[in-house]
Amino acid sequence: TDSLGKQVGIPKFTDGERQFESDEIVYNFDTKKGKLSQLVTKEGEGYLVGEQVKKNELNEMFIRGASYTTCNLEHPHYKIGISKVKVIPDKLIVSGPAQLIIEDVPTPLVLPFGIFPVQKTRASGVLLPNYGYSPQRGYFFQGLGYYLGISDYFDVALTSDIYTNGTWGLHLDPTYRKRYKYNGRLSLNFMNERQGDYIDTRFAVAKQFNVRWNHAQDSKARPNSNFSADVNFGTADYNRNYLVTNTNVLTNTLTSGISYSRRIPYSLFTYNLQARHEQNTNTGNVSITLPTFNLTMTRLNPFKRKVQIGTQKWYEKIGMTYSLDAQARASLPDTLFFTRKLLDTLQYGIKHRINLNSDFKLLKYYTLTPNFSAESAWYLKTVRKQWDTLYINRTTASGEEVIDTVSKETIQYVNGGKQALKYSGGFSINTKLYGRVNFKKGNLRTIRHEVIPNIGMSFAPDFGTEKWGYYRYYARPVVLK
Repeated sequence: TDSLGKQVGIPKFTDGERQFESDEIVYNFDTKKGKLSQLVTKEGEGYLVGEQVKKNELNEMFIRGASYTTCNLEHPHYKIGISKVKVIPDKLIVSGPAQLIIEDVPTPLVLPFGIFPVQKTRASGVLLPNYGYSPQRGYFFQGLGYYLGISDYFDVALTSDIYTNGTWGLHLDPTYRKRYKYNGRLSLNFMNERQGDYIDTRFAVAKQFNVRWNHAQDSKARPNSNFSADVNFGTADYNRNYLVTNTNVLTNTLTSGISYSRRIPYSLFTYNLQARHEQNTNTGNVSITLPTFNLTMTRLNPFKRKVQIGTQKWYEKIGMTYSLDAQARASLPDTLFFTRKLLDTLQYGIKHRINLNSDFKLLKYYTLTPNFSAESAWYLKTVRKQWDTLYINRTTASGEEVIDTVSKETIQYVNGGKQALKYSGGFSINTKLYGRVNFKKGNLRTIRHEVIPNIGMSFAPDFGTEKWGYYRYYARPVVLK
């Protein structure tokens, strides 16, 4: 206050990254204690205003007649009026009785105490559960656990579910993220479900689980390669029993996909590696493709000269493409997925394919386009089918012993390498004919038309015939009665 009684300037105090504005500040630089009046400071995403403030050497503040608001106006539209407040810097604001005030009008919304987190970094802590009632499993607590904010790139939540009928579950949910690189989330869920009445000592236990994983890579992280994952796998009834939404109840198919693709620098090749899964929750059947490998080569002109001298020869226009596909797949009930049966039913093979094509002028006005393709498939397991005759003994009503014969088809998978070769070729010839009609009068003066006749032929042997050996014949036996 100057000699004329006019207030000039507002005291401002800076302590590290913290700034205070107050009508009056008294601060001891030795003890680091202070006293302020009419404080205004920013805490977290809001502003804290207090009439009388004491500050200790730990930077903790004790305030009387305070208010907290996220409105940045000098006279805020709304605020929470608080009688007493303790501020722990960058951690918490803990208050006594608090009341919501809107446009200086107190509302009936009163809280006995308040806790306002103002942390700037990740922190670990207890996760409070939700509670409720389930007709099948009784009263429950869901989501009780602990959160670990390990770093700016990784955190994890471990939670549990408890039901009064004896059902319990565990959930592990880590998330990870690195800016401009990748991000993802993994969810591992397990439920130990007790089936039956509350007081029934004879009950069944069903173990339900679900695994979800989503991973995405930033397109700028590795320009020549990409990795992505979208996995949703588990027992048939987990989604319907524990993730009850309209989508989960009505969906009867779970699908997953993991893929990695890479373009090999300074080469013509690109490869892709995939794993896929499809599960029918009604039938319990699981189909997997693990893995699928695909290698492709962009078009190559093998006979083209590196240094062109003179006109281009016809054989220099011959182009070649190549691709390789390798796949392993199986289909079986989900109850047998983690058993030896998975390896027994797994089918796998490799397929090579090469294409040759070209185009060049024929008799000046025609374009000839020949093509040839060859495909070689290597199978490491083949199928054998046959009809077996079964003899069944039975006793008739008169006591006579008779033998019935029944025919049954059996399917057997035989290990061993087999190769199947297919090829085909052909050509086409086309040309273009142009015509024009002129009109002497009217706005329409000319009509131009174009006709492109084309004729072609293709050839491929009948690989289903006996000489190629791709198929075998078997007959159902005739049972004479």
